[in-house]
Amino acid sequence: MKLGFRLMKKRKTYEELNEEFPKQFDVVDSIDEVISSIENYPADERYNTKALSFGRRRHVTGFYGSQCNLKCRMDCPNGRCDPIFGYCTCPDGLYGQNCEKPCPSFTFGKNCRFPCKCAREHSEGCDEIYAHSVNSDVTVLNGVTVRTEPVVTGRQVVATCLKGYYGKHCSQSCRCANSKSCDHISGRCQCPKGYAGHSCTELCPDGTYGESCSHKCDCGDNSLCDAISGKCFCKPGHSGPDCKSGCVQGRFGPDCNQLCSCENGGVCDSSSGSCVCPPGYIGTKCEIACQADRYGPTFFFKIFSCIQLIPKPNTGLTNLRIVYRCEKICSCENGGTCDRLTGQCRCLPGFTGMTCNQVCPDGRYGAGCKEKCRCANGHCNPTNGECKCNLGFTGPSCEQTCPSGKYGLNCTLDCECHGQARCDPVQGCCDCPPGRYGSRCQFSCPNGFYGWYCSQSCSCQNGAHCDGADGRCLCPAGFQGDKCEQKCSEGMFGPACSQNCNCGKYKCDPTDGKCICPVGRHGPLCEEECRAGRYGESCMNKCQCFNGASCDPKTGQCSCSPGWLGPTCQVEMLDPNNIANRGDLPEDWEWRTKR
Repeated sequence: MKLGFRLMKKRKTYEELNEEFPKQFDVVDSIDEVISSIENYPADERYNTKALSFGRRRHVTGFYGSQCNLKCRMDCPNGRCDPIFGYCTCPDGLYGQNCEKPCPSFTFGKNCRFPCKCAREHSEGCDEIYAHSVNSDVTVLNGVTVRTEPVVTGRQVVATCLKGYYGKHCSQSCRCANSKSCDHISGRCQCPKGYAGHSCTELCPDGTYGESCSHKCDCGDNSLCDAISGKCFCKPGHSGPDCKSGCVQGRFGPDCNQLCSCENGGVCDSSSGSCVCPPGYIGTKCEIACQADRYGPTFFFKIFSCIQLIPKPNTGLTNLRIVYRCEKICSCENGGTCDRLTGQCRCLPGFTGMTCNQVCPDGRYGAGCKEKCRCANGHCNPTNGECKCNLGFTGPSCEQTCPSGKYGLNCTLDCECHGQARCDPVQGCCDCPPGRYGSRCQFSCPNGFYGWYCSQSCSCQNGAHCDGADGRCLCPAGFQGDKCEQKCSEGMFGPACSQNCNCGKYKCDPTDGKCICPVGRHGPLCEEECRAGRYGESCMNKCQCFNGASCDPKTGQCSCSPGWLGPTCQVEMLDPNNIANRGDLPEDWEWRTKR
């Protein structure tokens, strides 16, 4: 077996290491040569050969590569991501780019590459996963072992397991979280609606729902659908009937009802509430400053196997690393890195100082804090110079005050003031004008009060209201004066007596301007006398005169026709020429006529 390793064998000076490492490597034929090279490496007062050690690395799930910094190419739901090359490594019995397919009939083992020896006429095939393995191990250092690929031989199986069991001799129970049945060979679960994955522990991928996740959701950009029913609901970080409203700064989650808890300038993700920490901080709340690095002359090389390395169960070993580590500790803060030879800190933009422990002073930003901020009413981000405006200001340079009706951070909040009240651009408080009161100036002054916050009393008379702003009396119809204390002058009527009457020689009502007719007359302008049978004010009364009598239009007194007597002319005279029968004449009428 030939393994490929990269080894830096040639001695270099500090400067040469700094410039060329790790460009030059040799390929060796065996691990023995690696160990021999390490043991025979020439002594030098600059290197502490006793510090030479054998390191271990643990694989980070979902990533691969020498630094575990490359994201795996596949999801590998039923397998594992190769920690070196990034492709899916399938368990026995499965194959495909994502290990999504069970072995075809009459094949088994790793990647389904071994033919099964079962009699085709008596079986449907052999179990895809059963195999005998013969391993070849190579011990490197300190008991750490690199394992080669197994030599596999087949096993004939023709029995079908009972429901709920699978595997060799049907001895393994199905591990299905949301289902009771699984494939009797591979153990793959038969998932109910809304679930997927080898153990049915995963909900349908975004955008799908239902049985086998085969239905496509019909929801908006900011919505998710229920994996079982397909019903739409807002993603965390969004709210509103159409899910178009985002969370304000400092809030997150469904309907934006949770408060963020990020520290040290961390930015909260509106969906999950997770903190995106600024350079130099880590932790779920950005509460932990980054651990100090180390510096000084460093010589190291890595050993990479040409085959897949099998991690030891309790170490997670995926590749080997031999390191000569210097003893000096780097003291750079806030994400700063130090020169591996001199220890001098190289600060990230926005920080300065010998150990990068100082944020750029106000008015400065960028690498070395050399750039000048251009924020008129705010502070600039020490990293990129972006302006963070004070409350009540907006614009690229915070040079603009909030427009009418807006307030707060970046003028994003709507004012709720009524009655033309001015909104404070910082806090959104309403500055009520005279005549209004309330937290949002939503109320007018009650009758009898006026001024700032309705603090002054009115002095109006005759039921007049006063203006809530300045206390000016608003006289009802028929009155005038500063306090509405005077009736309208003759010939005038209406509010504040501002209109002229049109009744000629007659008076008008000071309230509505209607003509006040004398007794015996009527009409809009009192131009008509009472018609026959009517008398009195505005001819409203009906005469009570009978037998052809007429009535006075002013008093209503009857003038009887000949032959009739009485107040209403209802008494008939027997002899109109007989004075004794004249009830309408005074008793001494005859005596008076003789005189």
